[in-house]
Amino acid sequence: MRSMSIICPNGHLGFAPLRTESFQLGVAAGPDFIAADSGSDDVGPVPLGSDTSTSPQAWQRHDLEQMLLAARKLGVPMIVGSAGDTGANSRVDLYVRLIKEIAAEHGLAPFKIGYFYSEVDKERVRKALRDGVQVAGLDGYANLTEAELDATDRIVAVAGVHPYVELLQAGADVIVGGRSSDAAVFAAPALYRGYDADKAYYLGKVWRR
Repeated sequence: MRSMSIICPNGHLGFAPLRTESFQLGVAAGPDFIAADSGSDDVGPVPLGSDTSTSPQAWQRHDLEQMLLAARKLGVPMIVGSAGDTGANSRVDLYVRLIKEIAAEHGLAPFKIGYFYSEVDKERVRKALRDGVQVAGLDGYANLTEAELDATDRIVAVAGVHPYVELLQAGADVIVGGRSSDAAVFAAPALYRGYDADKAYYLGKVWRR
């Protein structure tokens, strides 16, 4: 199996503008994929609850533009995970809209955009709780209660590699993901290319560090 290369232009897309000159050096090396994670729990719960981004939209647009132009020039897939800091549905819609606007501005040839949502309906969670399903707390925290659910504005699941692999298999040129595991954005291309799962997930974890 031949080697595979992925370029990640920014550790948190949009949080600080990517360095264009450095990014172009990586692009010149001809990577097989261009991928970046856009989410973080470092920003706290407010952006998710208020359905906003922490990163300025101008910076997010800057990074998306650089990635999109490079990906279409090379003819390789572009992957973005946890769109807009939180991966909420509205942030996925925002990134899809920005990508379409950027493509129109630059007169890019048609390409396929794939995306998925990660939000979970509160009433689905409520039904599960009433059916006896436990939503376990992590790191010693108590299990979820209905009272806490009532006080929650928005819930996102954390996607793994599966939606990314499925969209790559469907021929998507650009993928925008809802809330996802950081490693999934990088492990998915490796799995898609046929690498063993242990190597793919290790790659995904190391790439994020």
